[in-house]
Amino acid sequence: MLFIVLMASFSVVLLAGTSRLSDKSSIIPFWVSIIILALLLIDLFVKSKTSVCIKASETAQNRNILAVIFWLGLTIILIYLLGMLFAVVISSFVYFQYFIFKQIKKSVIASLSVFSFIYIIFVVLAKFNLYRGIFF
Repeated sequence: MLFIVLMASFSVVLLAGTSRLSDKSSIIPFWVSIIILALLLIDLFVKSKTSVCIKASETAQNRNILAVIFWLGLTIILIYLLGMLFAVVISSFVYFQYFIFKQIKKSVIASLSVFSFIYIIFVVLAKFNLYRGIFF
């Protein structure tokens, strides 16, 4: 729970800091913080639905922390290289697969749902020009 609170605090600070940046400079930090907050909310929702609590050993907790750090780094690299939309699909799939569902079918459905939500809200309705990455 402490990790979720820390990540949410980081995302809120990052989101607040984007107001001082120029339009082009604030795109990536804004979307990274929005995606992190959305995934944290999904994580809280799923954890509240599960009543089984398993005490993990210190090494398992350290492995989980390293996995989350790797996932966040992967997300940032994917946003830079592939752009926001492709990064959302891949990053959310990895998140759902390894941290929440652990089933490919559910992870694919959830990641495509997140992609559809972001595409419809921000590209179609709001007509935002999302960052396309250096390869596109």
